[in-house]
Amino acid sequence: MSSKITYYSTLANILTGFVKEKQAVGYKYKKAASLLRQFDELCICEGLKEETLPKDIVLLWIKRRSNEEDSTQNGRISII
Repeated sequence: MSSKITYYSTLANILTGFVKEKQAVGYKYKKAASLLRQFDELCICEGLKEETLPKDIVLLWIKRRSNEEDSTQNGRISII
């Protein structure tokens, strides 16, 4: 079974290239790739149409979630 993650937003090519680059230099990058898939889904839900990172989407991504530990939030923030 393949564990390759596919991205679908307008940032798909950028995200895929970023993950491939990390893996090419020796990082497994599985958990972060999965988190990037969640970010990709957020971009789709927010209707992102350009290959940019608008401030409003970034602020949504970094907003602390209910019952979330600092370390979990920091891990999510650090991938973008």
